[in-house]
Amino acid sequence: MASLLMVTTIPETLRGFLLPFVDHLRERGFRVDAMAQGIGGCAECLRAFDHVWEVAWSRNPLDHRNLLAAPPAAGCATLSSSTTMIWFTFTHRSPPS
Repeated sequence: MASLLMVTTIPETLRGFLLPFVDHLRERGFRVDAMAQGIGGCAECLRAFDHVWEVAWSRNPLDHRNLLAAPPAAGCATLSSSTTMIWFTFTHRSPPS
């Protein structure tokens, strides 16, 4: 079975933009997992995805913690679930003017 890991910085991106794709992909034989910071608190995500992965990272692309948190989390998720594809979607908030 093919599998897809959708990776976003926050679950709101999954809920607001990517959930419509989950059923479509599942109908085509995919297992669909997701990874985001705070995803465990998103009831819609918990229902929609086959498995969710919590990752402690920041929405700031310059935050050094992202380099420490992302690779181990993504590696763990892909190795333990035999992920076929990864779909990354990062959102970034601009600093206030």
